[in-house]
Amino acid sequence: MKHRRLGQQIWCGLLIVALLMMAGCNAGSATGDKDSNSGAIALAQEFAPYKEIPVQDTAIVKSYQVAPDLSNVINAKRFDFSDNARTALVKNGFVVLPAMGHEFFMTYELNRYDNVPNLITTDAVVHNYHLFYSHLLQNVEQEALIPELKKLNFSLLQQAERDYKDLKGTDWENAARRNLAFFAVGSKLLNPDTRIPAAVKTEVGQEISLIKKHDSTELSPVMAMGTKPDLIEGLKEDYTQY
Repeated sequence: MKHRRLGQQIWCGLLIVALLMMAGCNAGSATGDKDSNSGAIALAQEFAPYKEIPVQDTAIVKSYQVAPDLSNVINAKRFDFSDNARTALVKNGFVVLPAMGHEFFMTYELNRYDNVPNLITTDAVVHNYHLFYSHLLQNVEQEALIPELKKLNFSLLQQAERDYKDLKGTDWENAARRNLAFFAVGSKLLNPDTRIPAAVKTEVGQEISLIKKHDSTELSPVMAMGTKPDLIEGLKEDYTQY
């Protein structure tokens, strides 16, 4: 009788689950049909709508042709043109030549002192914006984030060392040891004078060596702690990203 009652309870439970699943499917189907009929669901074919705005400009610079002898180029005598450069200038009205500078502003600044007109293009402005942005990120990292990260890593390393001592000899020993090694690697990279706990010194040294080489994807000595080395299933790290 007891087994029969248990069987009934199991079947009732299965029936309830089946009914709930059917109700969910029906609700989803109904909602899907409604949305489909109303046209509420649509697949985006483009990133964002773009509406072209007609522009009407009137050219105010009269058409001209560069003279073969460059006689109508005002400051032509201030430059030395090769035959190919001269031909390109006459044909196209401009010529692009290699320069010693690596940044746009260097050329613009020299031109300003030499009273040579500058043609400033949009890519030069965008490039300088990225230079400023990169400089801003660098300063934020060095002056604000890294000092805070060092303090955070130091406190986490201390706590991980206490946890490892408390959990040694338990089922959580390997997890605590891996945590200790993980924070030791980060602390050592930020501060070379960091003392590495003896319990993880070997693995931390191997991990940092792979990071400094940054030339391959390898089994992580730290993340694979407590496991059998396996080139297929083992926990790997792409050290080329460092």
